[in-house]
Amino acid sequence: MIRHRVATLGRPGPAWPRAIARWGSGATLPLDTTTCVSAEELRALLATTTVDLAIVEAGLPGVDRVLADAIRRAGAALAVVDGPALETTRDRLEPDAVLAADFDSEALAAVLHTQARRRPNRPVGPEPAAEPETLGRLLAVTGPAGAGVSTVAQALATHRAGQGPTLLADLALDADQNLRHGVAPGHDGVFELAEALRHVPPAELVPPTVSQDAGYDLLCGLRRRQEWTALNSVVADQLVEVLRRGRPLVVADVASDLDGRTESGSLDLEERNALARAALPRAAVVVVVGRWTTTGVHRLVRALVDLTRHGIDRDRLHAVINDAPRTATRQALARRTVGGLLTEVDGGPWRPPTCLPHDRGVEPCVREARPLPARFVRGVGRAVRDTR
Repeated sequence: MIRHRVATLGRPGPAWPRAIARWGSGATLPLDTTTCVSAEELRALLATTTVDLAIVEAGLPGVDRVLADAIRRAGAALAVVDGPALETTRDRLEPDAVLAADFDSEALAAVLHTQARRRPNRPVGPEPAAEPETLGRLLAVTGPAGAGVSTVAQALATHRAGQGPTLLADLALDADQNLRHGVAPGHDGVFELAEALRHVPPAELVPPTVSQDAGYDLLCGLRRRQEWTALNSVVADQLVEVLRRGRPLVVADVASDLDGRTESGSLDLEERNALARAALPRAAVVVVVGRWTTTGVHRLVRALVDLTRHGIDRDRLHAVINDAPRTATRQALARRTVGGLLTEVDGGPWRPPTCLPHDRGVEPCVREARPLPARFVRGVGRAVRDTR
């Protein structure tokens, strides 16, 4: 007799998860049961264990299209337990079976029998690769907090907007591009796009962007830090692809912290950094901004080394020293300082950093939500001119 591996995900109140476990342990049905308390735990189980059937309760947090896709990619069938939210979730979950709220062992046996007969025809493992899709080029701008990352990203988007359609995407954890552009705090952005991805296929979505006088479009970032809870790794990956699908060039303002579960043992930390972990590895060029101060230089070096330890090739890293000295002699000193520290900490060779002198006209433009000074934009364009 075939034994089935069944995973359940339901609220603490209803008795059906305990009943399924009892039917399995009491030999009423030939099954082994794993009870999950969250969608994240169920996804982790699917990644490590062969599951034949996942039974979930409609309306729970995380029970969405992303979870349903993960269940199918793992080769498992999906059954949904009836509830108040079933009608609104049936279309996007597309379950293989629906169980009544008070289902008995015979109803579950029928589902197991039906799915077992279908299994030889069900795809197991990754879905066949689709035809390659043309995606826009992604330039990521990152670096330590306070180094001027958002300013450089805004200037780079302005510079590249003169060469073709450009999107500036605010993917930072502490997002403030809406403030710099005078966009109302309540405007839709990353959070709304992430929520939509839980229910709608990526190909059907258009990012909620705002056109800017500087020539590019802006995707506003998270309004509150706690909104990162809407972003798991799957949603973040799909979000970046949606942005690249519609534009030939995307400039992403993104945090530099890539730590996740492997480095820290924390799944929460991995999901907090989901946008950075999705954007930085996909970027053709990663511009890393640091400030020309004692602590700023050391933070720049540390950020560069951390990025390489997370698998970002040195060839894709482009260091920019912000607020650099104006004279050629002192700029050469700044480049030697950063280069020497990089060699000392992580060996060589490293691409020499470029210098971006301080511009007093930037702050008034940011404060008044006006386009950045043309001379500063040209300076950023020259500083990263080899990122084409």
